[in-house]
Amino acid sequence: MKKKKILIGICIAIIVIAIIAVTAYFILNNKPKKNYSKDDEGYADLINENSDLPVEYLSKYDYYNPFLKNCERIGNFMSADYRDDNIFISYYGYPNDESDYYLGEIKLFTDKYNILGVTIGDDYYKAVSKIKQYGFTGDEEVSEYGITLEFGKLTIRIESNYYPRKGIVDNLVVSKFDLKIDSEYLGNRLY
Repeated sequence: MKKKKILIGICIAIIVIAIIAVTAYFILNNKPKKNYSKDDEGYADLINENSDLPVEYLSKYDYYNPFLKNCERIGNFMSADYRDDNIFISYYGYPNDESDYYLGEIKLFTDKYNILGVTIGDDYYKAVSKIKQYGFTGDEEVSEYGITLEFGKLTIRIESNYYPRKGIVDNLVVSKFDLKIDSEYLGNRLY
């Protein structure tokens, strides 16, 4: 009889621990996403809190930034552009020409950094879905070539490794990832 009570006690303890573990898992993995505002601070928070980048998005240009010292400076008199093997970044007048330079454009070349959890080489369709979860909207149907997604003044362009002459690739991956904030800066205008 005593063994039976001990066995029942152990079973109840295991069930309680399992319930607590499952509840904790769902609470930690289903926490509500933060609502980011579509203003300068909201854009910066959205990108900086959910990305792995060597510099902060919409940060003010700082010539003495150690990361920039290790990058190649690209000759452009309208902006301060830098690149290394992994990333291209551009500081320009934001929100307009007369404004101070802020980091407004990022292009990824490798999988060393990510933006909103997406990097070069990720599954293309999963990457688009992940970006849309943050509130970005764009083309209703995702093309094999690429997609442009927007969140207020932020624009993300994702392209895949689709080559029409070779036919459809079974496993489309992200081959190009660009992030840009719309500015009244002349060098950033789309014509």
